[in-house]
Amino acid sequence: TKSQVDIACCLFWILRSEEQTTIHRERLLKLHQQILSCVHLFKAKVLLDDATSGLIRGFPAQTEDMSAADVMVRMGQILCRWASAEDPPLALLVGVHEGVLNTIPLCNSDGRQGVWGDAVGMARQLVVLNARDRLVHLSEAVRNSLWRLRLLP
Repeated sequence: TKSQVDIACCLFWILRSEEQTTIHRERLLKLHQQILSCVHLFKAKVLLDDATSGLIRGFPAQTEDMSAADVMVRMGQILCRWASAEDPPLALLVGVHEGVLNTIPLCNSDGRQGVWGDAVGMARQLVVLNARDRLVHLSEAVRNSLWRLRLLP
């Protein structure tokens, strides 16, 4: 069982706890369809997937001159705009951080990878500490890694 260490940019998303307890199945499925659409659009990878939260890894988009940080911030913006346009707006929290990502095959999970590290913990912590719905919370590391989006306000 070999673990791997990498530097990665990760987006953590979660529904606010009140939303988690009241959301209807159809609305939850619609959210997951939107997330899947974004994952395909940005050629990202879902690392953790739960009904009301998840972790996504981004990769640079060389053809668009976008760093992994640009890609994850843009994905977060799209998800937050989508959540804002829902009626009523969805209480979605999003955090993006770039840092160490550790992976290890889990023996009890049909070949899935377990993930941990700074990229995971800080992305999650950003939404816990800032907790404003429908806003992309990003770390200083992400801000410093932006290429294309660096000039945007």
